[in-house]
Amino acid sequence: MGGRQGVAFEAWDRSAGGANAANPGGDGSRYPSAAATLGGMSDHNAPIIEEFRANHGEVGGFFEGAALLILHTRGVRTGNPQTVVLNHLPDGDRFVVFGTKGGAPEDPDWVRNVLADPNPTIETGTETIPVRATIVTGPERDELYARQVELRPVFGTYPSKTSRVIPAIALEPVR
Repeated sequence: MGGRQGVAFEAWDRSAGGANAANPGGDGSRYPSAAATLGGMSDHNAPIIEEFRANHGEVGGFFEGAALLILHTRGVRTGNPQTVVLNHLPDGDRFVVFGTKGGAPEDPDWVRNVLADPNPTIETGTETIPVRATIVTGPERDELYARQVELRPVFGTYPSKTSRVIPAIALEPVR
């Protein structure tokens, strides 16, 4: 899996062309294909989503052993389906994700999208789960971020690259 490099999958945030809620792939499939998710664009991360799905949530290379999920939301501005693959921190029944954007000065688009979307879902590799997104702040956020850094040390490099507080978003299953 040699070609995969560092920064999180947040660059994967692209519109899914030809898709809709009942037919996310635009072709009758349960999930959008990597090509549909990327709006037909070529992307070096496209194989990651295919590998994730084919191997029940497991991938190799740089992200081998990482807890990953695929987040499905609708874009705030466009209303189009958006897909992003993220590292997450398991926290009881919750899936906690962090809007690092590699330490960029602004939050990734998916943060705004997931907080505004009343019906986001995640793929865990074995199931699709409807979730409710809430932002985590204060000491709880700090403790969760510290735990994520312990698991994935690269997360410890992001705060020094930005003046913003990297958001922590708890994705709680709606069952």
